[in-house]
Amino acid sequence: MHRAAFDVCIGCLRERGERGWLSATFTPKGLSHWTYQIFGGASPRPDTAVFHATSFDNPFLPADFAEGLTQQYGTLRARQEVGGQFVSIEGAEWPEAYFGPHLWFDEWPARDAVVRSVLSIDTSKGVLKGDYQAFTYVVLDKDAHFWIDGAAEKLDDERLLHRAVELITEWQPTYVVVETNGAGYYLLSQLSRAIIRGVRVPVLGRHHGAQVSKEARICARLGSQFARRTIHLKRGSAAMEMLRQQAMDFPEAEYDDMLDALEQGLELLGETCKPKIERLVRYELPRA
Repeated sequence: MHRAAFDVCIGCLRERGERGWLSATFTPKGLSHWTYQIFGGASPRPDTAVFHATSFDNPFLPADFAEGLTQQYGTLRARQEVGGQFVSIEGAEWPEAYFGPHLWFDEWPARDAVVRSVLSIDTSKGVLKGDYQAFTYVVLDKDAHFWIDGAAEKLDDERLLHRAVELITEWQPTYVVVETNGAGYYLLSQLSRAIIRGVRVPVLGRHHGAQVSKEARICARLGSQFARRTIHLKRGSAAMEMLRQQAMDFPEAEYDDMLDALEQGLELLGETCKPKIERLVRYELPRA
């Protein structure tokens, strides 16, 4: 079932003053799936428990059935399909080593080390489609590392605007970039006229055409940064844990909104750095 159906079901677990219970039987589907967020994470939700049962434990299967599946699936998929474990989905673009302890940070870089920052907003379909509207705040430092926090929510147009203003006020980014596919034009027009803390923040729109797929954009821009360990996520941020989970399962994840917003933010930061890089190259070229 979809997450929305589960949320409706748990709201109906009562009768005559007594709270009922719900049992969910499923095969895990990666670290970004909603079942992992509810039952399988490092900090499971209150009043939940998860029990792993393997195909080897099923007394109704032929004696060699589970072993045959394990040999056919291979190690990773067998751990999921036969062992009932939450693992990174087989076919994921990036290896698990990209997402180790080095990914997390506690303190932001010093002010004099910061080059510029951007708040990137992926508007998605929000409430209508069930996707998250993703905010990623990206700080670029002088060593070309990216320090990231964010938020992920499901909001209508008015609440999306209010939330964007709140985050701009809190983080005070150098730029704001808004995805204009779908509902983004309204947000872009409203933010372009807004004066926040006495300042009109530069707001840009990005429309992603069909020439290059979203998966290709995310893979090309984020893959090298994950490999070089230049991406750092704010420890303790639920949105950043969601981003990590989506990255570990990409492109098979149920959602990729946080990755889409991050790619958009890195794209803008790259463009704003181009003039300085071009001037440096011209300056260093030998004269004829």
